[in-house]
Amino acid sequence: MPFMYPNLPDREEIDRFECVHATYSKANDYSPNDVVVVKELIHCKDGRPPIPNLRLIHNYQRDFYVTLEKYRTHKDKRPWAPISQLRKFTCSQHELHNKVARALGNPNARGGLRQLARSPYLYGADVSTPVLVKRGYRDRWGGTPTPSNVAVYDIETNMNSEEEEIIIASMTNKKNVSMNILGSWIDESALSAEDKKPERFIQLVRDKAEELLGPILKKRGIDPQTMEINIHDFPAQLVQRSFEAAHEWQPDYVTIFNMAFDIPKSERALRDSGYDPADVFCDPRIPKKFRNFKWNQGAAHKVKKDGGKDTKVPINPIDQWHTVTNQASFVICDSMLLYKRIRTASANDPEYNLDYLLRKHKLGGKLKFTEADGFVKKEWHQFMQKYFPVEYCIYNLWDDISVEMLDETTNDIAMCLPALLKCSEYKNYDSQPRMIADDLHFFLQKYKLMAGTTSDEMLTEVDQASPGLGNWIVTLPAYMGPEPDDDIVSDMRGHVPLLFTHVSDIDVVSTYPKLQDMLNIDKFTTQTELSSVEGMEEDQWRWIGIDLTGGHVNGNMIAQQLLGLPASNELLALYDEEHKDAA
Repeated sequence: MPFMYPNLPDREEIDRFECVHATYSKANDYSPNDVVVVKELIHCKDGRPPIPNLRLIHNYQRDFYVTLEKYRTHKDKRPWAPISQLRKFTCSQHELHNKVARALGNPNARGGLRQLARSPYLYGADVSTPVLVKRGYRDRWGGTPTPSNVAVYDIETNMNSEEEEIIIASMTNKKNVSMNILGSWIDESALSAEDKKPERFIQLVRDKAEELLGPILKKRGIDPQTMEINIHDFPAQLVQRSFEAAHEWQPDYVTIFNMAFDIPKSERALRDSGYDPADVFCDPRIPKKFRNFKWNQGAAHKVKKDGGKDTKVPINPIDQWHTVTNQASFVICDSMLLYKRIRTASANDPEYNLDYLLRKHKLGGKLKFTEADGFVKKEWHQFMQKYFPVEYCIYNLWDDISVEMLDETTNDIAMCLPALLKCSEYKNYDSQPRMIADDLHFFLQKYKLMAGTTSDEMLTEVDQASPGLGNWIVTLPAYMGPEPDDDIVSDMRGHVPLLFTHVSDIDVVSTYPKLQDMLNIDKFTTQTELSSVEGMEEDQWRWIGIDLTGGHVNGNMIAQQLLGLPASNELLALYDEEHKDAA
């Protein structure tokens, strides 16, 4: 029997609607249509818990602006312009490129929107329709945001097989559990023929869950004897049922700890069995022509411009940013990456694996079994999967529940993430400039202004004369640093370890948007931009530029170095010389 979604209340019972998140999808059947899929919470007047709902807004109409002919007197792009000097156009998102091209008088223009945005006369086209929809909900309905409902997905793969196929896939959400197990893996284990029988194996898993996790499961409202456990024939069925359960429960987020492993494996399992991943990862209520799935693996390298030369720099896996494109009641996110990203301003943790973070937050760590003492990493998994498959299922279940408990302790996804995102899309959380631009769009609107649209060529000839982004960070090799304290390690008195304290760093590239905000730096607020100082080396006036942010605190030093004014002791000597007769 198919799952039935809860009935929605009558309109007169509803107090307000809350938009949790919104995603955009263009029709994949080449029809001129698109949709914004809104996960909303319905708040009723009687105070009952909010009711989750999926709303589809077809061909949402959004605005963009073009400068009126009589005001097209400038060639450089401007950050904003008065709306009174602009003409408003309205269209759906899938029409935006063609409508912008026509509005700019170039209907046959090739290239994407960012190429069209090279025009200095285009405004308001940067902000996405999901951002506009989410802001529309907040402006109309207001109210305090509800903490997000978080589910967790986790898989285990066969470490005794060359294919490393998925053998367990599970989804948990508060009191809900869906554990899905591959039957052929059970058959290949060292269990007795009796224990390999599906009904017997499922009962063994139930009993072992009660034995190992009983108090935790009871506290969460999970009954081991009735929780959902399924045995399937193919790995794809494990993934399919796990996400089918998530669509039924309708959480706000499905999080995975290190989804760079789980999502590609899950996608491969589905495709190998002829499943379209879009039909699994997208909500079944979404029409097929609007279902889209894509695994967006974060960049492994970034290019830094240093003195006119591009340098390819590897990105630490914990600092990469992976996302999944799908249309559902939930956004798929990565709790490991979020844990690091939310704490960007803090010192790095020694490790970011699940065991370390659970122990750090006093949640016990990952499950260990004395039977496998002496085995580590791959060998540990091979041993447990072969000889203790029942316990290995509980190992997987705890991986899910412990990640839920971790978020309930840190509130990273439940509360911090929505507060930090505001109206921006989750996929842009790693881009501070993009999120600032979203905020700026609505801030300017309050003052009857409209934000400019960024293009693929934002640098101008004038920018080439500005200080470059290279040579701002200086890192000395350890042997060139100051002598460390030979008593820094209490158990190694007299030895000199290469450990240093009071170490700091500054990253000009990522700091720039925040400084721009704090100092109100803008094309309209900048009278003169410094490119050089006669008679002064570049590193000297770079230092002065940094010191200027300190205002009057650095006033004397800046006056002496930049303007050539005498030092304080010289002024006192001159004063004494001029007034010696008076003394």
